[in-house]
Amino acid sequence: MILKRIIKYNYIVEITIEYVLIDNLVINFLILFLSAVILKARVSKWRCFSGAIIGAVCSLLTPLISLPNYLFIIYKMLLGYIMVRIALKPVGFAKNVISYFVFLLMTAVMGGVCFGIVYLLSGEINQGFVLVYNTEIPVGIVVLVISLISYGVYKIVGVLNRKKLFNTFIFKAELKNLNKTTEFEVYLDSGNTLKDPLSNKPIIIIEYSVFKKIFDLPLDKLLTKKIDEKDIEGSHYIDYGTVGGNGKMLVFEADQLLIKDDKKQIIIPNPSVGLTFSKLTKCFDCEALIGPEIAKEFID
Repeated sequence: MILKRIIKYNYIVEITIEYVLIDNLVINFLILFLSAVILKARVSKWRCFSGAIIGAVCSLLTPLISLPNYLFIIYKMLLGYIMVRIALKPVGFAKNVISYFVFLLMTAVMGGVCFGIVYLLSGEINQGFVLVYNTEIPVGIVVLVISLISYGVYKIVGVLNRKKLFNTFIFKAELKNLNKTTEFEVYLDSGNTLKDPLSNKPIIIIEYSVFKKIFDLPLDKLLTKKIDEKDIEGSHYIDYGTVGGNGKMLVFEADQLLIKDDKKQIIIPNPSVGLTFSKLTKCFDCEALIGPEIAKEFID
């Protein structure tokens, strides 16, 4: 990204090199850093900073270079590739091509943002291979806006990556009990090793939103832990511990649990089911948790 700032003071044009250097350094760093985030490249911020320095220094020299258009384009493309090699250190032809493409894409996005800001603030743009604008835009406004956009992109990519990772361990489930079939999604929680001490079966933990579709019981009775076999046949309470402390969990046996993904499904007769009032949906985007013992057929 090459950004040249020309600010007019009393009709005297002053080219402030320090602004050119700082603006380009920050923007180049953000482009390289976001490229690394999108590519999931494990590189240090110092490598991105080193690549950004190369681009920023060359941005000072670019207006002084007099080359035919086609050579100028080649020069700019090579400069971008050098920045990618320094910052992202891709290995192999395919990774080099993909890394360079992502870098060009992010550069185009940031360039569009720069043009947009200047246009919105009625700046006078001279289009060419270098972005030159003549306006009294406050110093740093372009960098500020691009920084905010970069932060938003970083957060979005993080959420999407987290969602993709979670989806790998998310399965469809159907719980049958008392002639009722309840559908929901379960998340494979490797830390869920909870077992029913009476049956020695692993427990599938469901949140209250699933439980109330199966049983119509007063909430106050559930909260005060006064459920007995008159309410749910075979129900009992077990002790359990979490990071937040210890407690008692209502456990009962259902008629059948079906778990499936796109390739296979398993049916578990008379599974042990535990009720939690924790909002599993908030943390896992699912209404239930299963342990590795139940889902071992999917992860073998």
